[in-house]
Amino acid sequence: MIDKVIEIEPLDDLDFGKVTAELRSKRREQDTIVLFHPSDSCQENLHHFIAGAKKIHGSMFDYGVNWDDLIWDIRGFESTTSLKDLTHASNVLFTQDNGKGPKIKVSRKDEVPFAEPFATFAKAFVTHRHNEKPKSHSNHMVAIKALRLLYQELPNSLTPCVSQLLPEHFNKAISCAMGTQAKPTLYVTGVHLTAIAESLDEYRLTATPMTWKNPIPRNYKHGGASQNRGGKEAKKERAKQLPKTDLLLFLAALWGTYEEIEERDKALVCMSIILLLCGFRMDEFIGLDLNCIPSREEYDKLPLEIDPETGTLARILRIRVLAKKKGHWDEKIVPHCTVDTIYIAVERLKALSKPQRLTAQIMLEEGKWNRFLEFDDDDYLTSREVKEHLGFPGASATNTISTLALHGIQRDPSSLKRKTRFRVGDIHDGFCDRYRERISPIINGFGHDELIIPIWEFLTLRYLNQYTPKERLNVFAEPL
Repeated sequence: MIDKVIEIEPLDDLDFGKVTAELRSKRREQDTIVLFHPSDSCQENLHHFIAGAKKIHGSMFDYGVNWDDLIWDIRGFESTTSLKDLTHASNVLFTQDNGKGPKIKVSRKDEVPFAEPFATFAKAFVTHRHNEKPKSHSNHMVAIKALRLLYQELPNSLTPCVSQLLPEHFNKAISCAMGTQAKPTLYVTGVHLTAIAESLDEYRLTATPMTWKNPIPRNYKHGGASQNRGGKEAKKERAKQLPKTDLLLFLAALWGTYEEIEERDKALVCMSIILLLCGFRMDEFIGLDLNCIPSREEYDKLPLEIDPETGTLARILRIRVLAKKKGHWDEKIVPHCTVDTIYIAVERLKALSKPQRLTAQIMLEEGKWNRFLEFDDDDYLTSREVKEHLGFPGASATNTISTLALHGIQRDPSSLKRKTRFRVGDIHDGFCDRYRERISPIINGFGHDELIIPIWEFLTLRYLNQYTPKERLNVFAEPL
């Protein structure tokens, strides 16, 4: 049998415009609604892509984020608000790779921004992808890492533009990442590079079609094909991660002698017990509130149900929690044999957090610091009186004056030089304003829909710097 001979046209005779049109016609259809219909001009499409991002930016990023800024603080958005990192800034940096290793801090003045028009495209890309599905701060920063890799490969460093990108630039970018990133991280970087390529292709922002795919195989830590949940090796790996017998005995001993351990350890012991028995993620545990479980009287009146663990009829205790992965309110079933232990742990956390919850409620509802409620707002206290009232050590009141000044509290201008005094109302305002600033993302409560939890109902509130010499302030109550 003679194979059929296929004639291939000479390279010079190919109609690249026709080939490009055919490739573009085969693009994957998108289920999302595009903000504009791409034309054959990539520069025109880029203009519309950026204009569309600016149009939706103001209503979507409503926490004082300015489009023209090179650093966006997205801390206040629901998808990025994490109780675990509540007081940490969630900055998206539209800056170049600083050449430093991971987790090495770089001063703000040493950050070099992306050159235009690449910087504007990066902002538009972040805005569009957040509009399609809200992303966390860390997710956005991994996308910025991928953009930085592409930025280094652009041929024009003076006016870098994404329209100059070719598939080979993506190959160079992932090759560059191979020398600096571990395999699990490298796969995620490739995923974000693929997302950028698909976005460029969807909106036709480049002259050449972008059909680039991530060449890095999915690691088992991300649920890849190499993961075998039912094999012997997988069982061994899971067994290694389980708490050892010695650890469980030690924790049981601490629980049994709870009243004898130091107060600084009590909250950690309660945390360990709840995490161990219920399997919460850390963010889910931090978000537990006073009413996360029914009262004991309500529980005793619950009807009998089939226990999914034992298959017998029993009363099922459920803990309400804001599920981290699902993003909505959910319930976790408490094993029947541990119901009494969970009730004790919750009651102990309520007792431990009572002073902090009181401070938070008075500050947010009344605008006063409960440490100074015994004074009238128009009373004046000298710096020494404030020092003695708060229990600051030492004979000098200099540290007290500087602490108050750090929180924006101005001294009375009519006070004598050696008798600096402060108005009590100003002390209330200064510390309450600082507290509202620290917890601004959840100042109106944590959660969504019909269930919003005020911060003073969290079980896990602790004072900032608690159990250190600075605890004498006892003012900033935040989740554990």
